Amino acid sequence: MSETPLLRPEFGPTLPDLLSRRFSVPRRVITVVGLIVLVLIVAGIKVGLSIGRATIGVGGDPSFSLVYKTHRLHKAPLRAGELARVQGRTTHVFVALTARRVALPAFRGDVIGGQLPIYVTQYADRLQAQLPQFTVSDEGKSRIGTAEGYDIGYQSGPKGHRTYWRELFLVSDPEKGAAQNVVVLRLRQTFSGRTNARDQALVQAGKQAYQSFRFGTGRPFFSPG
Repeated sequence: MSETPLLRPEFGPTLPDLLSRRFSVPRRVITVVGLIVLVLIVAGIKVGLSIGRATIGVGGDPSFSLVYKTHRLHKAPLRAGELARVQGRTTHVFVALTARRVALPAFRGDVIGGQLPIYVTQYADRLQAQLPQFTVSDEGKSRIGTAEGYDIGYQSGPKGHRTYWRELFLVSDPEKGAAQNVVVLRLRQTFSGRTNARDQALVQAGKQAYQSFRFGTGRPFFSPG
């Protein structure tokens, strides 16, 4: 039985047909070689994208992962309650990204729009007692990729050594209803003095690592971050 042509006759011969005639090689062999070359190209792109990046995978309930640029950020010793920490420093900027879990009690209703706003308001009251010159800049529903949650942005510290914080409370199953753990992603950026291009590159690397969050430890083949 003859093979069904991929293109209608009026479009002329396909590339495998042309190569088969030119080199006297069966068309099927040309097709297989072409597929192998395509796989190698895609794998090469994947390797190229991963150079200079590292992944942190954290198991448990729920599991999650982060990707960060190794020439800007590095893994650092965990502090109390933390499951992941990467940070970096330049002359004028300090950036740290951390992740921890918080246990939420059972809640009937909208966890993200109902339970978390109350929890975050109480959390902000505790922060105000701990951080000097604490002010809330914004809060509300947010998401990273397909992960949904509720975030709060706030500032602390004196002028000339101001710290900007962003904390996102991410829920793996908003419809669960039962008690569950949420992942709290915290991005800290402390500025002291006038920033330069190197400082801004570090700030950008911190934001990219923050945006790379995904539930689960498996990453898409072309993973962002």
